[in-house]
Amino acid sequence: MVSILIAAYNVSQYIERCLRSLEIQTFKDFEVIIVNDCSIDSTKDVISSYLKKSSLQAVVIDLDENQGPSFGRHTALAKAQGDYFYCIDGDDWIEPDAIEKLYNKAIEKNYDIVACDFYIDTGQSKNPVEMKEFEPTKIQYNNVAGNWSVVWRHFVKTSFAKGHDLIKENKLNGGEDYLLINQLSLFTTSIGYVRKPLYHYFVKNTTSIMKSVNMQALADQFKATLYIENIVKTKNRPDLTEALNFRYLYLKKEIFKMSLKAWRKWKPDANLFRFSKNNSLKDKIVFLILSFFSKFL
Repeated sequence: MVSILIAAYNVSQYIERCLRSLEIQTFKDFEVIIVNDCSIDSTKDVISSYLKKSSLQAVVIDLDENQGPSFGRHTALAKAQGDYFYCIDGDDWIEPDAIEKLYNKAIEKNYDIVACDFYIDTGQSKNPVEMKEFEPTKIQYNNVAGNWSVVWRHFVKTSFAKGHDLIKENKLNGGEDYLLINQLSLFTTSIGYVRKPLYHYFVKNTTSIMKSVNMQALADQFKATLYIENIVKTKNRPDLTEALNFRYLYLKKEIFKMSLKAWRKWKPDANLFRFSKNNSLKDKIVFLILSFFSKFL
Protein backbone atom coordinates (compact mmCIF):
# COMPACT_ATOMS: atom_id res chain seq x y z
CA MET A 1 0.00 0.00 0.00
CA VAL A 2 1.00 3.61 -0.62
CA SER A 3 0.23 6.57 1.65
CA ILE A 4 -0.54 9.83 -0.11
CA LEU A 5 0.02 12.80 2.18
CA ILE A 6 -1.71 16.08 1.36
CA ALA A 7 -0.93 19.39 3.02
CA ALA A 8 -3.94 21.68 2.61
CA TYR A 9 -4.16 25.35 3.57
CA ASN A 10 -6.67 27.73 1.99
CA VAL A 11 -6.95 25.66 -1.19
CA SER A 12 -10.76 25.56 -1.48
CA GLN A 13 -10.54 26.44 -5.20
CA TYR A 14 -8.13 23.63 -5.99
CA ILE A 15 -8.39 20.74 -3.52
CA GLU A 16 -11.20 19.00 -5.45
CA ARG A 17 -9.00 18.87 -8.55
CA CYS A 18 -6.24 17.33 -6.43
CA LEU A 19 -8.56 14.68 -4.97
CA ARG A 20 -10.10 13.93 -8.35
CA SER A 21 -6.64 13.15 -9.74
CA LEU A 22 -6.26 10.54 -6.99
CA GLU A 23 -9.63 8.96 -7.65
CA ILE A 24 -8.70 8.18 -11.26
CA GLN A 25 -5.33 6.62 -10.46
CA THR A 26 -4.58 3.37 -12.27
CA PHE A 27 -2.96 2.14 -9.03
CA LYS A 28 -5.68 1.59 -6.44
CA ASP A 29 -3.95 0.31 -3.29
CA PHE A 30 -3.40 3.58 -1.46
CA GLU A 31 -4.64 5.58 1.49
CA VAL A 32 -5.00 9.35 1.62
CA ILE A 33 -4.09 11.41 4.68
CA ILE A 34 -5.11 15.05 4.46
CA VAL A 35 -3.91 17.61 6.97
CA ASN A 36 -6.10 20.72 6.91
CA ASP A 37 -3.78 23.31 8.42
CA CYS A 38 -6.48 25.44 10.02
CA SER A 39 -7.65 26.88 6.71
CA ILE A 40 -9.69 30.04 7.04
CA ASP A 41 -11.53 29.57 3.74
CA SER A 42 -13.92 26.72 2.85
CA THR A 43 -11.20 24.10 2.33
CA LYS A 44 -12.55 21.92 5.15
CA ASP A 45 -16.09 21.94 3.74
CA VAL A 46 -14.94 21.22 0.18
CA ILE A 47 -12.89 18.23 1.37
CA SER A 48 -15.77 16.89 3.45
CA SER A 49 -18.28 17.30 0.63
CA TYR A 50 -16.02 15.60 -1.92
CA LEU A 51 -15.14 12.64 0.30
CA LYS A 52 -18.81 11.92 1.03
CA LYS A 53 -19.37 11.06 -2.62
CA SER A 54 -15.92 9.62 -3.24
CA SER A 55 -14.51 6.10 -3.06
CA LEU A 56 -11.19 7.36 -1.72
CA GLN A 57 -9.90 5.77 1.48
CA ALA A 58 -9.13 9.03 3.26
CA VAL A 59 -8.42 10.36 6.74
CA VAL A 60 -8.68 14.09 7.43
CA ILE A 61 -6.74 15.71 10.27
CA ASP A 62 -7.98 19.20 11.15
CA LEU A 63 -5.40 21.25 13.04
CA ASP A 64 -6.61 23.75 15.63
CA GLU A 65 -4.06 26.37 14.63
CA ASN A 66 -1.95 27.02 11.57
CA GLN A 67 1.34 25.15 11.90
CA GLY A 68 2.84 25.30 8.42
CA PRO A 69 3.52 22.60 5.79
CA SER A 70 6.43 20.99 7.66
CA PHE A 71 4.29 20.20 10.70
CA GLY A 72 1.48 18.99 8.44
CA ARG A 73 3.72 16.59 6.54
CA HIS A 74 5.31 15.12 9.66
CA THR A 75 1.86 14.75 11.23
CA ALA A 76 0.63 12.87 8.17
CA LEU A 77 3.79 10.77 7.95
CA ALA A 78 3.36 9.64 11.56
CA LYS A 79 -0.06 8.24 10.57
CA ALA A 80 1.10 6.64 7.31
CA GLN A 81 0.55 2.88 7.02
CA GLY A 82 1.77 2.43 3.46
CA ASP A 83 5.06 0.86 2.38
CA TYR A 84 5.76 4.09 0.51
CA PHE A 85 4.52 7.66 0.85
CA TYR A 86 4.09 10.48 -1.59
CA CYS A 87 3.46 14.13 -0.71
CA ILE A 88 1.11 16.33 -2.72
CA ASP A 89 0.28 19.97 -2.11
CA GLY A 90 -3.44 20.71 -2.03
CA ASP A 91 -3.37 23.06 -5.03
CA ASP A 92 -1.45 20.59 -7.23
CA TRP A 93 -2.40 17.31 -8.90
CA ILE A 94 -0.85 14.22 -10.49
CA GLU A 95 -1.09 12.23 -13.70
CA PRO A 96 -3.48 9.24 -13.71
CA ASP A 97 -0.60 6.72 -13.83
CA ALA A 98 1.69 8.59 -11.43
CA ILE A 99 1.42 6.29 -8.42
CA GLU A 100 1.59 3.16 -10.59
CA LYS A 101 4.79 4.26 -12.31
CA LEU A 102 6.44 5.44 -9.09
CA TYR A 103 5.49 2.30 -7.18
CA ASN A 104 6.61 -0.07 -9.96
CA LYS A 105 9.94 1.71 -10.18
CA ALA A 106 10.37 1.60 -6.40
CA ILE A 107 9.82 -2.16 -6.12
CA GLU A 108 11.92 -2.86 -9.22
CA LYS A 109 15.14 -2.60 -7.18
CA ASN A 110 13.71 -1.90 -3.73
CA TYR A 111 14.66 1.76 -3.96
CA ASP A 112 14.46 3.99 -0.88
CA ILE A 113 13.52 6.98 -3.05
CA VAL A 114 12.21 7.40 -6.57
CA ALA A 115 12.37 10.83 -8.22
CA CYS A 116 10.35 11.99 -11.22
CA ASP A 117 9.94 14.85 -13.65
CA PHE A 118 7.05 17.30 -13.33
CA TYR A 119 5.06 20.01 -15.07
CA ILE A 120 4.95 23.68 -14.24
CA ASP A 121 1.25 24.17 -14.92
CA THR A 122 -0.65 27.46 -15.16
CA GLY A 123 -3.98 25.80 -15.93
CA GLN A 124 -3.73 27.05 -19.52
CA SER A 125 -0.29 25.69 -20.36
CA LYS A 126 2.17 23.23 -18.94
CA ASN A 127 5.92 23.04 -19.30
CA PRO A 128 7.87 19.90 -18.36
CA VAL A 129 10.85 20.14 -16.04
CA GLU A 130 13.18 17.23 -16.62
CA MET A 131 16.31 16.08 -14.84
CA LYS A 132 19.39 16.35 -17.02
CA GLU A 133 21.34 13.83 -14.94
CA PHE A 134 19.69 11.27 -12.72
CA GLU A 135 22.38 9.12 -11.14
CA PRO A 136 21.92 9.03 -7.32
CA THR A 137 24.89 11.32 -6.64
CA LYS A 138 23.63 13.81 -9.24
CA ILE A 139 20.19 13.82 -7.64
CA GLN A 140 21.84 14.46 -4.27
CA TYR A 141 23.89 17.28 -5.80
CA ASN A 142 20.84 18.96 -7.34
CA ASN A 143 18.88 18.66 -4.10
CA VAL A 144 21.66 20.24 -2.04
CA ALA A 145 22.10 22.99 -4.66
CA GLY A 146 18.39 23.77 -4.32
CA ASN A 147 17.56 22.78 -7.89
CA TRP A 148 13.87 21.96 -7.41
CA SER A 149 14.66 20.13 -4.16
CA VAL A 150 10.99 19.69 -3.33
CA VAL A 151 9.31 16.83 -1.51
CA TRP A 152 6.59 16.26 -4.10
CA ARG A 153 8.93 15.05 -6.83
CA HIS A 154 10.09 12.18 -4.60
CA PHE A 155 8.37 8.88 -3.78
CA VAL A 156 9.79 7.55 -0.50
CA LYS A 157 9.91 4.21 1.32
CA THR A 158 8.13 4.78 4.64
CA SER A 159 10.33 2.48 6.74
CA PHE A 160 13.42 4.23 5.39
CA ALA A 161 12.08 7.68 6.35
CA LYS A 162 10.85 6.59 9.76
CA GLY A 163 14.14 4.78 10.41
CA HIS A 164 16.00 8.08 10.63
CA ASP A 165 15.79 10.70 13.33
CA LEU A 166 14.64 13.46 11.01
CA ILE A 167 15.04 17.08 12.05
CA LYS A 168 11.54 18.46 12.54
CA GLU A 169 11.72 22.23 12.30
CA ASN A 170 7.97 22.60 12.24
CA LYS A 171 7.89 26.40 12.41
CA LEU A 172 9.94 26.98 9.27
CA ASN A 173 8.33 29.58 7.03
CA GLY A 174 10.67 28.68 4.19
CA GLY A 175 13.07 25.86 3.32
CA GLU A 176 10.88 23.11 4.78
CA ASP A 177 10.97 21.08 1.54
CA TYR A 178 14.71 21.65 1.22
CA LEU A 179 15.34 20.41 4.75
CA LEU A 180 13.21 17.28 4.51
CA ILE A 181 14.16 15.99 1.09
CA ASN A 182 17.87 16.61 1.59
CA GLN A 183 17.83 14.72 4.87
CA LEU A 184 16.25 11.78 3.08
CA SER A 185 18.36 11.80 -0.07
CA LEU A 186 21.66 12.25 1.80
CA PHE A 187 21.04 9.09 3.80
CA THR A 188 20.90 6.78 0.78
CA THR A 189 22.20 6.14 -2.72
CA SER A 190 19.28 3.79 -3.39
CA ILE A 191 17.52 6.33 -5.61
CA GLY A 192 15.57 5.51 -8.76
CA TYR A 193 14.14 7.79 -11.39
CA VAL A 194 11.05 7.86 -13.61
CA ARG A 195 11.77 9.82 -16.75
CA LYS A 196 8.29 11.22 -17.22
CA PRO A 197 6.45 14.27 -15.82
CA LEU A 198 3.99 12.89 -13.28
CA TYR A 199 3.25 15.87 -11.05
CA HIS A 200 1.54 19.16 -11.89
CA TYR A 201 3.01 22.05 -9.92
CA PHE A 202 0.35 24.74 -10.20
CA VAL A 203 1.23 28.41 -10.57
CA LYS A 204 -1.26 31.12 -11.42
CA ASN A 205 1.24 32.64 -13.82
CA THR A 206 4.83 31.94 -14.78
CA THR A 207 6.16 35.00 -12.97
CA SER A 208 4.99 33.58 -9.64
CA ILE A 209 7.35 30.60 -9.88
CA MET A 210 10.08 32.62 -8.17
CA LYS A 211 7.94 33.95 -5.38
CA SER A 212 9.17 36.87 -3.37
CA VAL A 213 9.99 35.93 0.18
CA ASN A 214 9.86 37.92 3.37
CA MET A 215 12.75 38.30 5.77
CA GLN A 216 11.54 35.52 8.07
CA ALA A 217 11.16 33.08 5.18
CA LEU A 218 14.66 33.93 3.96
CA ALA A 219 16.10 33.47 7.46
CA ASP A 220 14.39 30.07 7.61
CA GLN A 221 15.87 29.15 4.23
CA PHE A 222 19.32 29.85 5.67
CA LYS A 223 18.49 27.86 8.80
CA ALA A 224 17.43 24.85 6.75
CA THR A 225 20.57 25.09 4.62
CA LEU A 226 22.81 25.21 7.69
CA TYR A 227 21.27 21.94 8.89
CA ILE A 228 22.06 20.33 5.55
CA GLU A 229 25.57 21.77 5.51
CA ASN A 230 26.21 20.08 8.86
CA ILE A 231 24.97 16.75 7.51
CA VAL A 232 27.19 17.12 4.43
CA LYS A 233 30.21 17.75 6.67
CA THR A 234 29.32 14.91 9.05
CA LYS A 235 29.06 12.51 6.12
CA ASN A 236 32.37 13.81 4.73
CA ARG A 237 30.95 14.70 1.32
CA PRO A 238 33.36 17.28 -0.16
CA ASP A 239 31.82 16.50 -3.56
CA LEU A 240 28.77 18.47 -2.39
CA THR A 241 30.68 21.62 -1.37
CA GLU A 242 30.06 23.19 -4.77
CA ALA A 243 26.33 22.40 -4.49
CA LEU A 244 26.18 24.12 -1.10
CA ASN A 245 27.91 27.17 -2.53
CA PHE A 246 25.36 27.35 -5.33
CA ARG A 247 22.62 27.18 -2.70
CA TYR A 248 24.16 29.99 -0.65
CA LEU A 249 24.74 32.06 -3.76
CA TYR A 250 21.03 31.84 -4.53
CA LEU A 251 20.16 32.92 -0.98
CA LYS A 252 22.62 35.82 -1.16
CA LYS A 253 20.96 36.94 -4.39
CA GLU A 254 17.60 36.88 -2.58
CA ILE A 255 19.05 39.06 0.21
CA PHE A 256 20.29 41.54 -2.38
CA LYS A 257 16.91 41.61 -4.16
CA MET A 258 15.09 42.04 -0.87
CA SER A 259 17.37 44.91 0.09
CA LEU A 260 16.67 46.67 -3.19
CA LYS A 261 12.94 46.23 -2.75
CA ALA A 262 13.16 47.62 0.76
CA TRP A 263 15.10 50.60 -0.61
CA ARG A 264 12.45 51.30 -3.23
CA LYS A 265 9.24 50.54 -1.29
CA TRP A 266 9.92 51.14 2.41
CA LYS A 267 9.61 54.82 3.41
CA PRO A 268 10.32 56.03 -0.16
CA ASP A 269 10.20 59.69 0.90
CA ALA A 270 13.46 59.14 2.74
CA ASN A 271 15.17 58.43 -0.60
CA LEU A 272 14.76 62.10 -1.54
CA PHE A 273 17.51 62.93 0.95
CA ARG A 274 20.14 60.54 -0.48
CA PHE A 275 22.24 63.41 -1.84
CA SER A 276 21.89 65.65 1.19
CA LYS A 277 24.99 67.53 2.30
CA ASN A 278 24.67 65.67 5.59
CA ASN A 279 25.64 62.41 3.87
CA SER A 280 29.23 61.44 3.28
CA LEU A 281 30.52 60.98 -0.26
CA LYS A 282 30.71 57.24 0.37
CA ASP A 283 27.06 57.10 1.41
CA LYS A 284 26.02 59.18 -1.60
CA ILE A 285 27.74 56.69 -3.91
CA VAL A 286 26.07 53.75 -2.13
CA PHE A 287 22.66 55.43 -2.37
CA LEU A 288 23.23 56.14 -6.06
CA ILE A 289 24.01 52.46 -6.73
CA LEU A 290 20.94 51.34 -4.77
CA SER A 291 18.75 53.77 -6.70
CA PHE A 292 20.05 52.45 -10.00
CA PHE A 293 19.62 48.72 -9.30
CA SER A 294 16.25 49.10 -7.56
CA LYS A 295 14.77 50.21 -10.89
CA PHE A 296 15.10 46.64 -12.18
CA LEU A 297 12.77 45.15 -9.54
